[in-house]
Amino acid sequence: MKKIFNQLVGTLAFSILLFSCESDLEKVVLQPGNGPVHVTVNTDVPLVCSAENAKDTAFVITWEAADYGKDISSSYTLQIDVAGNDFAAPQEVVVGNNVFSKPLTSDNLNSIMHKLGQAIDVATDLEVRVMAKPMVLGSSEPVLPILYSQTAVKVNVTSYAMAPLHLIGSMFGVYFVDPNVWDIANYRYVMFRDDALATDEYTGFIRGFSDVTWAGQFKFINDGDLNTYTMYGKKDANTLSLTGGNFELPQDGYYTITASTSKMTYSIKEYDASAAPVYATIQLSGSGVASIVTLVQAYYDPHIWIADDITLTTGELTFLSGLNSWSAKTFPYGKGTVDGDDIKVTKAGKYYVKFNDLTGHYVFYQKN
Repeated sequence: MKKIFNQLVGTLAFSILLFSCESDLEKVVLQPGNGPVHVTVNTDVPLVCSAENAKDTAFVITWEAADYGKDISSSYTLQIDVAGNDFAAPQEVVVGNNVFSKPLTSDNLNSIMHKLGQAIDVATDLEVRVMAKPMVLGSSEPVLPILYSQTAVKVNVTSYAMAPLHLIGSMFGVYFVDPNVWDIANYRYVMFRDDALATDEYTGFIRGFSDVTWAGQFKFINDGDLNTYTMYGKKDANTLSLTGGNFELPQDGYYTITASTSKMTYSIKEYDASAAPVYATIQLSGSGVASIVTLVQAYYDPHIWIADDITLTTGELTFLSGLNSWSAKTFPYGKGTVDGDDIKVTKAGKYYVKFNDLTGHYVFYQKN
């Protein structure tokens, strides 16, 4: 009997506590001004992102707490969008519970600029506001609404992409017979990326090494090192070196090659292209070109398509072959998907264009 009585008392106490909490929540009358206040940024000096300052703190955003009432804490998130966009499609940076400042590094903001679809090398005003979510004990979902700071701060950011990386060597042809073999001025063997910040990679046909013709050797060369003999070769099974030897594959075939001269790493894996269709034509179409551009199939690989000295204007583009189309939002690098979002050309100029129908990768290499 005593046990039953204790259980009843416990249940009654819990009910009173729960009712009390619910009553407290019902008493909270929120206004827009209850959101985070006094949002500030520590500097108005514009940021120009680069590989050198990637880990540096560029801006520190601070604010004061949202007011949800007694004993209700908040979790905070920064929302960042292009100035004037009214935070219609912001990028978010999670801060945490009861934290009232957040440093943003150059790398953070460079990545956000790309996710917002902003052009590289163009100074852009961004707005930052603070979002607060109530942390109500015992509730997996907020009972109270999300609040936003009524004011936002502006920061000016210029994003960048790592300089292009190129293959150089006789991986596609024979010296004195085929074009661009060990040509230190050649930009046409520029590698692909999933987007401007991703690792350089190339999937395609590579010749196996021959000690008769000396075909099938290659290294990597940074864009800024074209017209020099500064190249990256093989140090060991995973590592690059400026004094490394040539890469030599054991046999002809399709391979996926990745490389990072910032991390000094690489990888080479076989790629099965046996079931891949061979297209008769690939074209580039959209408002970013004056007229449809027909790409040329590379002499060394039926899945690589190229066009040189193509003038692009800001607009949209897609790669086409009959009823097939490939595209993605990102520029100047990307990995197109079938019927994907149009490529957004963010910087006008003259370009070398390359498309890979095996993977959907494309690159627009700017010439001026």
